[in-house]
Amino acid sequence: MAVARTRGTVAAAIGVGFAVAATLWLVLWPCFYIGVTATPMGPDGTGPRRERVCASLIGVNGWWVLGLLSVPVLLSVLGFLAARGGIRALVWGVLAVLLAFCVLGAFSVGLYYLPSVVALVVAAVRMGGRGPSQREEESTSERRT
Repeated sequence: MAVARTRGTVAAAIGVGFAVAATLWLVLWPCFYIGVTATPMGPDGTGPRRERVCASLIGVNGWWVLGLLSVPVLLSVLGFLAARGGIRALVWGVLAVLLAFCVLGAFSVGLYYLPSVVALVVAAVRMGGRGPSQREEESTSERRT
């Protein structure tokens, strides 16, 4: 069962990598917001002007957005630590919260973190189905021998 736990840990580590990559992309991407501004005809008779606008996520929203973007990274790290410790229920719990973050933020940054959710699903599934009762049975059988 150690192999399944290792595979789950690797998948969870990949999920952390996906979350960190998404956060770095969102923070460093210079054109998260793209639009066009138009000015009407001015009083001096100049015609309408169009100007392409390109702004970063931090440039538009401010530095507080770094705190928001750290939430999925911290959740992924927690999922990795839970997978490493073999706490499958906690991995599923973290996965549910991260999925809720993705759904709630789907129209802005949420979808960038879906690969991390998928990696945590793989981690939880690959950890195996050992529950506490099975661990107790194994430990008592090891003591007998």
